[in-house]
Amino acid sequence: MGLGLATAYGVLDPLDLAIQIATAMALFPTSSKMFMQSLSPLAAAMLEMMKNRFKNREVYMGLDWPVLAGRSEIWVTAIWLVPVFIGYAIILPGNAVLSLVL
Repeated sequence: MGLGLATAYGVLDPLDLAIQIATAMALFPTSSKMFMQSLSPLAAAMLEMMKNRFKNREVYMGLDWPVLAGRSEIWVTAIWLVPVFIGYAIILPGNAVLSLVL
């Protein structure tokens, strides 16, 4: 809301922006956890199929961000770093855009 007030848009627009950003930051961890939970059975079935096909080998299954996105520690870190990134965007010379994306 402080950034919105600094842009001199009045009071209602920054309040609306603050509510939208807070809602997004609250819903991202929940939706990503659902996505991770939906991919876990698929990954387990794929791993089992590969183990049956290659019996004499060790098989590792890698899921990059869907598995990590379900971890609450990742989202706590990301949410705490948003003000840091916005601060960098404000003080870096030549920057014309303030990113509000995680």
